[in-house]
Amino acid sequence: MSLYKMAMWVLLVCGVTLPGALLAQTQQQQITIVADEWCPYNCVPESVLPGYAIEIVRVVFAKHNIAVKYVKAPWTQSINAVKAGDYNAVLAAAKSKMPNGIFPQEEMGYYSNDFIALKNSHWQFTGVDSLKLIKLGVIRDYVYGPELDPYILGANKQKVQVLFGDNASKVNILKVLRGDIDVYLEDQSVAFYEARILGLDKDLKHVGSEGTATAFYLVFSAKLASSKKYAKMLSLGIQKLRKSGGLDYILSKYGLKDWK
Repeated sequence: MSLYKMAMWVLLVCGVTLPGALLAQTQQQQITIVADEWCPYNCVPESVLPGYAIEIVRVVFAKHNIAVKYVKAPWTQSINAVKAGDYNAVLAAAKSKMPNGIFPQEEMGYYSNDFIALKNSHWQFTGVDSLKLIKLGVIRDYVYGPELDPYILGANKQKVQVLFGDNASKVNILKVLRGDIDVYLEDQSVAFYEARILGLDKDLKHVGSEGTATAFYLVFSAKLASSKKYAKMLSLGIQKLRKSGGLDYILSKYGLKDWK
């Protein structure tokens, strides 16, 4: 038993209580964020490169002696758990997906709706009607925007395959390679980052985009009283990281540049 634990045990046995402020100093706070794997934004928990957004959050909260635990789970499960207050925050949600969430002022980046196909594909996205010519792969409960969402929700399973899981991006890439789907709808940075890890990036190409880039955030639970404090803390921390050059350093590890 360490000297610290022994001292605490003696105090408890003797009925001595520590003042609240002193006790708080002995216990490091922790927040837990949840998301499905979406590299390079958030990758494998506890890996050398857990994702640039995870690294940013950890650096910011470490300055306040707050540890960050990152849990990987399917997207729908992640969203619902944060709405219920089971976790502090979900990464990386758009405002349209969690309108009642607590949003920081600073976003964590931007994503776009990009179409990814095999290198030898002759298909090109020219509008929603062009989707009727191919088998499309998407991820359940992702927000693809007002033009694409109605088509995805109304199409049959032969035209749109909806995947569910915490590694859905990797699986969709493999489905394109196997010919199970013709085109994969995903943010281009995510698709090609995953493909490079799998050694398949040279087998794929970008075949069009829809709409403009959308900001995504670390969204805190409206059920937890601490959320507004944490959201403000994160925004101020990102601003300081940007000014100090720390943000550029983190992004450079993933081959990316500041989105602003």
